[in-house]
Amino acid sequence: MLNEKNITNNNIVIVTMGTSPLQEYLYKFQDIFMEDGRGYKIILYKYPIVKKTECGCWIQKDTYSGKNRFVLNGTWKRFADPTIDKALDNFIRRKRDHSRILESQLGKAQWAFKQASQIKEENKLNDMAPNMEEIKK
Repeated sequence: MLNEKNITNNNIVIVTMGTSPLQEYLYKFQDIFMEDGRGYKIILYKYPIVKKTECGCWIQKDTYSGKNRFVLNGTWKRFADPTIDKALDNFIRRKRDHSRILESQLGKAQWAFKQASQIKEENKLNDMAPNMEEIKK
């Protein structure tokens, strides 16, 4: 089982979005590009639960504006998860899906590039070929 102590040993940055009056949190992993030259990092966001209801809970999403977000219980596509393990599983699923989408887009772009290059090359050959009407004269 993952916890905050063994997560930090893996170059993962933990960001706590505030304090929870209930001492409970939801977790979400995200990847970001650090513009200070450190490259890509994985961030574990720790969202404090502000209020619980039968259907879900309210979390503090933004420490600056104080805006809260409602997260449903039991949905497979939720904003944040109750455990670090589930949050990591969700992050892996999102990145797998993201990779598949990008691979598909790359395949389409490469196909279009090849087609356009062939068309351009064929037109160059046609431009270099002598005009048949001029040869007959």
